[in-house]
Amino acid sequence: MKTTGYRNYLTAGMQSRKCIRRWRLRFFAVAVALALVAGAYRTLAQDAMQTEESVTTLTTKANAGDAAAQFNLGLMYANGHVVPQDYAQAAVWYRKAADQGLAEAQYNLGMLCAKGQGVPEDDVQSLTWFRRAAGQNLAEAQYVLGSLYSNGVGVEQDYTQAGAWFRKAAEQGHADAQRNLGLLYAHGQGVPLDPVQAVFWYRKAAEQGEAEAQDYMGTLYEVGSGVPQDFTQAAVWYRKAAEQGNTKAQLDLAGLYEKGNGVQQDYAQAVSWYRKAAEQGDVDGQVHLGFWYAMGRGVTRDEVQSAAWFRKAADQGNPFAQNEIGKRYYTGTIVPKDYAQAAEWFRKAADQGLAEAQYKLGLQYDKGDGVPKDHGQAVVWYQKAASQGNSDAKNMLDFQSLLESGKPVSVKIIDRKNEETEYGYVAPAELHCSGGDTSVNCSGSGEREISYSVTGATLSLQLPDGRIAVVNCESKFQERMDHINRRSCRMPLVNDIQAEFKGKSAKLFWSVSIDGKKIESETYKILAVIDK
Repeated sequence: MKTTGYRNYLTAGMQSRKCIRRWRLRFFAVAVALALVAGAYRTLAQDAMQTEESVTTLTTKANAGDAAAQFNLGLMYANGHVVPQDYAQAAVWYRKAADQGLAEAQYNLGMLCAKGQGVPEDDVQSLTWFRRAAGQNLAEAQYVLGSLYSNGVGVEQDYTQAGAWFRKAAEQGHADAQRNLGLLYAHGQGVPLDPVQAVFWYRKAAEQGEAEAQDYMGTLYEVGSGVPQDFTQAAVWYRKAAEQGNTKAQLDLAGLYEKGNGVQQDYAQAVSWYRKAAEQGDVDGQVHLGFWYAMGRGVTRDEVQSAAWFRKAADQGNPFAQNEIGKRYYTGTIVPKDYAQAAEWFRKAADQGLAEAQYKLGLQYDKGDGVPKDHGQAVVWYQKAASQGNSDAKNMLDFQSLLESGKPVSVKIIDRKNEETEYGYVAPAELHCSGGDTSVNCSGSGEREISYSVTGATLSLQLPDGRIAVVNCESKFQERMDHINRRSCRMPLVNDIQAEFKGKSAKLFWSVSIDGKKIESETYKILAVIDK
C-alpha cells in the first residue's frame, strides 16, 4: 500500500491543527442547553425535590415572597422533578425571584429567553437578564456575556468586551472563561497577543480539569509556544484530556505515539487512541483508521475495515476519504468496479479543492470513464489540480501542450519489440493505467500489468518528465504503378532519439551516420502515456 495519500492528508489536514495562530475560537453558544446555576439555593432545591409535601412548603414560601423558594420552585419545574416539567411555570417563578434581584434567577430566566422555553424567544430580554446577573458578579452570567460578544450573538461582535467579561469570570475561577481568555491572548483578539498570558489562563483552566484547556496546554508544549518545547509534558496534558473523551486530545496523543515524541513509539497505542476518537464520530480519527488499515500499520492490513472507516468519514464530507472511496470504485477494490461511482466521489473531493481528486476526475473525462469523454473538462480539472502544485496534472498539461506544439523533444527508447504477427506487448513499468485506445491519458489507481495486442514495431519511450509513451508502427504500404509495395516500419537501432508528438501520432527521428548528418524517420501511433 502506497503511503502518498496518507502523507498528503497529514500535510494538508493535520499539520494545520498544530498551528496556534490558525486555531478556531471555540466559545460555547448560550442556547446549547439550559444551564441551571449552582450555589446556596441548589442545596435547598435538591432537598425540596424529595416529596410532594416539600413542593407545598416551597409554594407557600414562594407565594409569601421568599426569593430562595421562588428560585427553587422554578428549578423544580424546569427539571421536572416531583412536578411535571413546565418551562412556563419555571419562568413565572424565576421572574418573581429575578425581580427581587436574585442573580441566579436572573441568569436562568435569561437562559429561558435565549431558548424560547416557557417564554417567547427574545435575545434582547435574555441579554438584559444576563447583564443584571453579571452586574452582581455571577461568574456564569459573565462567561455567557463574554461568549455573546465573542460570537456577535444579540450584540455586535466585540472581542474587547468579550475579554473584559471573560476576565471577570476567570478571576472568580470559572474554568471555561479562563480557557477562552487564554484563547484571546493566543490570538491577540481584544487583548494584546501574549503567549505567556495564554499559557497562564490555559493552565488555570486545565488544572481544574477543563479538557479543552488541557489539550491546548499539550499543543503549546508540543509546538513550544509560550513554554519551552517539551513533548513529555505535551503527552501528559493530552492524556488528561483524552481520558475525559476529548477527541482532539485523543488524536493529538495518537500523533505522539505515531511519531514517538514524548512517549515510546507505539503504533498499537496510536491506533487505540485514533479508534477512540473515530468511534465518537471524529472524522480525522476515521480517516486515520482508514489509512492505517490500508497500510497495515498498528493493525492487520484489512481493506474491508479500511473502506468502512473511509466511508464513515466520506459521508461526513471529508475530501480525503471521498478520494479514497473514489479510488476503490475505480479499481474495484472491495466494491464492484464502477467508474460512474468513482467519478461521483472524485467530484465531491475535487469540489472541495483536493488536488489529487481534481487530477483523477480530469483523467476520467479524458478517457470517458464513467463520464462523457470531454477533453475540455479534463483540462479544466488538470488546471485546477496543477494550480495547487499537483505534479501529475502539470505533467499532463505539459504533454498536452507538447502534443499541440509538434515540437521535437529528446526521448530515450527503453524497450522495443518487432514482430510481423500479432503479439502481446507489455511496457517495462509499473503501470497505473487501464490502457485503451489511442488516448494519451493512461493513468488511474491500482498497480496492474497492461498488455497491448499489436503487430509490427512497438517502442517504450521515456519522456523528459519520466513518463513512458508506448508507440507502435505496423507495416507501411505505398502504391507503385500497378502494385502496392509493402515494407516494414523503420525502427531505430540507437536509444537516444527525437520525437515530434502531434495528436495521436509520434514522428521519430534518429541519426544513422557517424557524423549525425544523415537522419531517418518514421511515424508511430501513440498507444498510451504511462505515469512514472
